[in-house]
Amino acid sequence: MSNRNVRRVVSILVENESSVLSRISGLFA
Repeated sequence: MSNRNVRRVVSILVENESSVLSRISGLFA
């Protein structure tokens, strides 16, 4: 696995996590 693939996967995971956190915070808001 190259560094580019790792960074790509990490960035995707971070984006998904941030969107999920925003949805959860929206439910509690």
